[in-house]
Amino acid sequence: MKLPDLDQWYAPERRSRSLSIAFGVIVVLAIADYFVKPSVGIGVLYVFPILAAAGFLSWPQVLFLALFCDILREAFGPSSHTVQQALPRLAFVWFGFAGVGLFMRELVLKRQQADQHLAQLKAAMELREQEVRLREDVERQLQALIESSPAAILTITEQGAIELSNEAAHKLLSSNGSLTGRNIGHYIPDATVIQNRLGDTLALRTAVECRGLREDGRFFLGQLWMSRFTTHAGPRLAVIISDASEQLRDREEIGLQQSLSNSRILVSAVSHEIRNLSSAVAIAHTNLARIPGLEGNTDFESLGMLIDGLRRLASAELMPVTKAAQEGLQLKTIFDDLRIVLQTAAEEASTQLQWSLPDDLPRVRADRQGLFQVFLNLSHNSFRAMQDATRRVLTISAASSDEIVTIRFLDTGLGVSHPEQLFKMFRSASNSSGIGLYISRAILRSYGGDLRYEVTEPGACFAIELLRSKGSSH
Repeated sequence: MKLPDLDQWYAPERRSRSLSIAFGVIVVLAIADYFVKPSVGIGVLYVFPILAAAGFLSWPQVLFLALFCDILREAFGPSSHTVQQALPRLAFVWFGFAGVGLFMRELVLKRQQADQHLAQLKAAMELREQEVRLREDVERQLQALIESSPAAILTITEQGAIELSNEAAHKLLSSNGSLTGRNIGHYIPDATVIQNRLGDTLALRTAVECRGLREDGRFFLGQLWMSRFTTHAGPRLAVIISDASEQLRDREEIGLQQSLSNSRILVSAVSHEIRNLSSAVAIAHTNLARIPGLEGNTDFESLGMLIDGLRRLASAELMPVTKAAQEGLQLKTIFDDLRIVLQTAAEEASTQLQWSLPDDLPRVRADRQGLFQVFLNLSHNSFRAMQDATRRVLTISAASSDEIVTIRFLDTGLGVSHPEQLFKMFRSASNSSGIGLYISRAILRSYGGDLRYEVTEPGACFAIELLRSKGSSH
């Protein structure tokens, strides 16, 4: 029969069973010691139940158990000696039993503590291995994110040297060789300037737009996101660079095209007004020609020639609808952009924006840039009109019919005192030149639409009418 080892015998769940066995052995030894021959002593066998029970007992309990077994041994064992002789022997045996029990108790206790420490160490090692695996996974994910990023990512030392860079940084700044160790000031001079101005401060989280220089000498427009962090080797600067050169070119080209388009619209609108005036003057000139004595007058004939020249000069009309306008514009996208642009402006003007836009607005005949300019002009006019109003609310609504989409800008300002002078250039009763509304209406009319003023109380309402594009539906 295989005896259990210490861990199995002194397991906490075996406490009751082991103590019961030890107590039973003690009873058996006492009975056997009582019935054996007087000359044969078996009291030394009490050490075994003491060893069996010591691992579950406190040290006072071990001492008591040793004393109890010693008394049983002395009471039921051979007793051929006097009391004076039995007391020293009783004390000596008790010390022996107690020493064995205390030794076993400490041995079991230290073994259990060692097992606990080993289990804790094993758990700590498993936790550390798990943390290492998680850290490696995070590092791999971060490395993959950095390497796959379309933006150039760099880490810069305190001296301005490039420490780490991803593939996009190599493509943007240098197609030959490594960037490690090179100074960022060679590529982005403004990055070094910002770093030097801030000194040792860690409060650096900023975004800037600046010019950069590639290794081959070509310039580019860079959008930089910069932040500073600390490492064991010292502070580091993280820089994310996005090449905005294409955006700059597109923005400038769109701005140029829009400026030219608006200029042609304005010139056409002004020419149309001049044409109307010159026609009226021509009629007056014709009527004056019936007055006796004026016919054949040199100055009068010169005036007629000037009127004809002015009519030819003003022969330009509004521009025809562009191809983009004919294809149609989705109003939802332009309203989404308008929300973003007007949000900050409304907060600065302490104005509440209200939107009443259906989800099924059809496409309209308009150019995005021109229509967006009209929306901005009307919105800012409403913000200015509500500066002195107690309640400042701008409501932008839209509704569609079979042929026309109507968009209204309704504010709670002081209203328009002279509506008849609206849409006139350089009107005297206005604090501004009046060219904004004039150009806005001219832009809309170039799409076949119109801009009109609607009388409301209180405030003012401007209604934009746009033609639905062909094939559009609700």
